[in-house]
Amino acid sequence: MTSTQEALEKIIAKFPGVKPFDFQLKLAATVCDSLASGKKSFLVTDQAGYGKTFTTCMAIAKRKEDGVYADKPYLWPVVVFTPANVITQWKRVIKLFQLEDTIALVTNYDQLRASFGDNFLSYKIEVVHGQEITRVHW
Repeated sequence: MTSTQEALEKIIAKFPGVKPFDFQLKLAATVCDSLASGKKSFLVTDQAGYGKTFTTCMAIAKRKEDGVYADKPYLWPVVVFTPANVITQWKRVIKLFQLEDTIALVTNYDQLRASFGDNFLSYKIEVVHGQEITRVHW
């Protein structure tokens, strides 16, 4: 067992009723180690019912406890993209792991093509040489 897995077990002990399988603990540790080494994002894929939501929240809880998200100027420290039919499940698990302040946005894939980009952009009309120009700002 790696030191990351041991740290995860201590964190999980704070949440009654959460009993991960060994493969979930190993995956959460791999996610934590990958992000700690400089990776900016990760994708967890597996079959339905294998605990992707719990595994991901375990990794995020560890990173939160490590202070990764403290005092950072993030709009959202963690953004979750998921199929629309499991958004409610994500919100339940986020609450179970007390991550409401860390995972501020859970959205579905369709929102990427719809209004999600508006969260990052602002539009400003400026007059340049007597002509209105719309500028997009991040």
